[in-house]
Amino acid sequence: MPTKERRSRTKERRSRFYWSLLGAMVGVVLTLLAVPKPPQQVQSATWNPVSEKFLSLRLPKSPAPSKAAIAQDRVTDVMEAIKHQESSGGVHLTNHSGSGAVGPYQITTIRVEEWQRRGWVSFDKEGILLNPALMYALVHRDLSRAYDQAIAQGLKGCDLARFLAASWYSSDGQHRHSTAPQFFNGDRYPSIAQYAEEVARKTDCRHWQT
Repeated sequence: MPTKERRSRTKERRSRFYWSLLGAMVGVVLTLLAVPKPPQQVQSATWNPVSEKFLSLRLPKSPAPSKAAIAQDRVTDVMEAIKHQESSGGVHLTNHSGSGAVGPYQITTIRVEEWQRRGWVSFDKEGILLNPALMYALVHRDLSRAYDQAIAQGLKGCDLARFLAASWYSSDGQHRHSTAPQFFNGDRYPSIAQYAEEVARKTDCRHWQT
């Protein structure tokens, strides 16, 4: 075989080898690109005292409730307890035999006369009963007045609640420890101490420490 022809065949074999090798390498690269990569693990957050201090300085803090707001909540709490104690929420309940009290809070004529002397209202108890918003406002005002008296005496917790309950029941919170039975028009009623305790138990007074 002539030398020139032998060289041509050798060159052709080398060319086929290189192309085959290049094709194999391209196949390997495409295969690697097609394999899905494993999900990257998210590093757990670490506590950074500097960042936390920075955030605590920037985030606004919730303001503490005012004394007026606290008083409002406590008086409302006692009002609900009194309503449950007196009538279980009965709107038109009337005590015909004894005190003649009416409504969910069992308002008596004596109490209405006291409100009239203070200039709070000109209606009688039946007129007040027909106006629920007025009735609520009068009871709330009466108990708020007693609340201020109790706070002035330094009362806290359930003793404060008992003071308000006794103030409603007997018009004087100082009688909250009296165990004598109560009578009205011949009917016997619980003692002031018993009434005050039962009302206090229906409130959240255990947390009234300030």
